[in-house]
Amino acid sequence: MEIEQVIKISQLYDFYSELLSEKQKQYLNDYYFNDFSLTEISENYDISKQAVSNNIKRTITELEQYEEKLNLI
Repeated sequence: MEIEQVIKISQLYDFYSELLSEKQKQYLNDYYFNDFSLTEISENYDISKQAVSNNIKRTITELEQYEEKLNLI
């Protein structure tokens, strides 16, 4: 994971996290800020690793779309 990507996600999260569901916040927090692996997250929430990965990707896309439309950063 590149530091630039983490910084970008962190900024987007700071501005738009209130627009996310609790599940989306938990997965992003665990993956980007608590440095959990996809496997650890999937075990913690009893879902597949693929489901976690898909959710994180969708959430990042959502955050990027919020920024595209609202331009707060």
